[in-house]
Amino acid sequence: LAQVSQWFWPVMAVFSRFMLTPKWMRRLFVVTAPPLSFVAGTGVFAWVNRDDESREFVLKHGQPTEEFRLEFFKENALLWDTNNELMEDAIKGIRHRMLMEKVQGHVLEVAAGTCMNFPYYSKRVKSLTVLDRVEEMLAMGQKKVDSVRYPVQAVVGEMTKLPFEDGTFDCVVGTLCVCSAEHPKKALKEMARVCRPNSGRIVLIEIGESSWTIVNAVSEYFMLGNPKHAWDCGSYDDRRIAELVQDAGLMIRAHRTARKGRFHLIVASPKWTDAVDAPEESEAMPKLKGDGTIFFSHTPAEPDVQVEAGQAAQG
Repeated sequence: LAQVSQWFWPVMAVFSRFMLTPKWMRRLFVVTAPPLSFVAGTGVFAWVNRDDESREFVLKHGQPTEEFRLEFFKENALLWDTNNELMEDAIKGIRHRMLMEKVQGHVLEVAAGTCMNFPYYSKRVKSLTVLDRVEEMLAMGQKKVDSVRYPVQAVVGEMTKLPFEDGTFDCVVGTLCVCSAEHPKKALKEMARVCRPNSGRIVLIEIGESSWTIVNAVSEYFMLGNPKHAWDCGSYDDRRIAELVQDAGLMIRAHRTARKGRFHLIVASPKWTDAVDAPEESEAMPKLKGDGTIFFSHTPAEPDVQVEAGQAAQG
């Protein structure tokens, strides 16, 4: 019913060409029909999917604790990729565009989960460090690492207390990590701390509150969305991502949105400073400092070794 309502405008726009003879009536229809169709379709959708039980549940129990959400990730790690196929299809192009174009050098990916970004990094990546708090998630990522053509180390650690020196990485990546953090501002400040000052970049692909005013207004009026999202998915989908980034002291250099303003594609950097205390650039894999454990590491074979291995397999 919602889809039929939202298709009302384009169908009637063609029909009005023949039915609405006065020119002013056609213009009035073209101006008023799109928002009315959107509101009608959204209203039908909200009426069909109204979930009062979930709202009563949240009013009674509040939001889940961090321990509950961590346990949720542990229990669902084995089937995480399968259960999130729809989400992955929605942002596959976004991942490719952002990570292939914006990321290079020594890279840290925070809250990497099952390492779904492995295929999207370009040859400009010198090394990749993936960090997550849930070992079960990293164990799923370890199964994908053999096809990676750059050095990788996986670290079990906290995103609010990153076990690296200041200014270690050229790029810090977060894909749906701000929505998963218990303390998002603290996590963003840590990402800025370990990012190389002035030249470093922080690349975020996040879901949050829509940047479209009409979407937020309609969603609030019709009470759309899943109030139990944090209980059902382990993350929050209604945070104001850009505001969090700015409040954490980062400079937003580029901010685009997709999927009706719900997905935020942000390139940011630490605040400019004249005192550059970052370590000198190196080809070596960044080392741990502080609380953190290496879960697995991967060093790709040299091209000549790969060719020889391939020839031996064919023989």
